[in-house]
Amino acid sequence: MIKINRLFLNAPAALLLSFIFIAPGALAEEVEITAYYPSPYGNYKELSSTDKTVLATSTGNVGIGTTTPASKLDVSGNVRIASSDGDTILMGEFGGGAGAFDVGFDGDAGATQNLRFWGGDGTNGWVMDNFNVRSAASSFSGNILVEGQYNSTKHTLGDTEPVEVNWNNGNVQYVTIPGNRTVTLSNPVDGGRYLLTIRQGGAGSWTITWPGNVSWPGGAAAPTLSGAGKVDIITLTYNGTTDKYYCGYLLNYS
Repeated sequence: MIKINRLFLNAPAALLLSFIFIAPGALAEEVEITAYYPSPYGNYKELSSTDKTVLATSTGNVGIGTTTPASKLDVSGNVRIASSDGDTILMGEFGGGAGAFDVGFDGDAGATQNLRFWGGDGTNGWVMDNFNVRSAASSFSGNILVEGQYNSTKHTLGDTEPVEVNWNNGNVQYVTIPGNRTVTLSNPVDGGRYLLTIRQGGAGSWTITWPGNVSWPGGAAAPTLSGAGKVDIITLTYNGTTDKYYCGYLLNYS
């Protein structure tokens, strides 16, 4: 605890200050200031540090915009990180609406470029705005360049009637059919390219009944599938404008 004594003198006493110790009529005021050592504790409207600042080094969390931080650093609100030359990274909800999390990069060109994650409001997926994705060593004119392999994990379907192909499970799907089957196709995206591999189980030579929006080359009928144990590959490209699948096929693999 720090104690400060202040002495106030009235005007007559001030005139006699050089002659006496304490003039009659002097007013004394005592002020007490409580300080906490070794570290400050309490609520502050503003706190400034001019040198290294260390927080929560052993236990506890640091909260910004929250009084109940759940992580070592818990920020409730948007975050801006700037480099010494003015490049910035913005993180938070900037334009995607409720349930969207944006990571924005504002570089020398000045225009913010976003990597947006959606969720929580019933929408799925993520969006990249205004910039290309590539390795640092490459140059190209498209939006995404993958150097090396990329794949869609094969989704294996169980034997059901009908065989329900849901493209949300993956662009590449595989099924073994032990009898004649009907196929349903759901959740395509406009321009989506898909692969359905069909293996003939049992005696083979089973038939597939396809949806009415499946179109084969030249307007022909669906191909006759192969015999027992054989594998047939069906390729499908979806046109959202016409709600049609344009299909091709490779047959009779062992």
